[in-house]
Amino acid sequence: MSIRISDLAQLKPGRFRIWNQMTDYWRIARAVVERHRLAALVLFATFLMMPPPKLAGDHFQINFAAPLSKWDQLRLFNSDAECEAALESYRQKPPGGLPAMLGSRADALSAMRAAKCVSTDDPRLK
Repeated sequence: MSIRISDLAQLKPGRFRIWNQMTDYWRIARAVVERHRLAALVLFATFLMMPPPKLAGDHFQINFAAPLSKWDQLRLFNSDAECEAALESYRQKPPGGLPAMLGSRADALSAMRAAKCVSTDDPRLK
């Protein structure tokens, strides 16, 4: 069944207003459900984090002394096992331009050795 524009013009304003209110209600309800799903996902998620870089002259160094709340969040995983698997992979081969940014592969590897998987609800992140 299809609705033509002429059919909509014949609707009484009160019915059309109710239809708009119902579609708004369902749009809001879907948004609330999606927000709760996202909150549930984040509640049990794990961040792959590494110490932040700091500028030292004309190059970067890793700031190993930075508190965990200042560390860089590289990726978000659904489980700790997924995070640990990715971390092992990154420890073998540092991601992207990290060796170029730090100046050497050895510095990049030491940064990835310091990286860790941290639960999203860890109080040290606040």
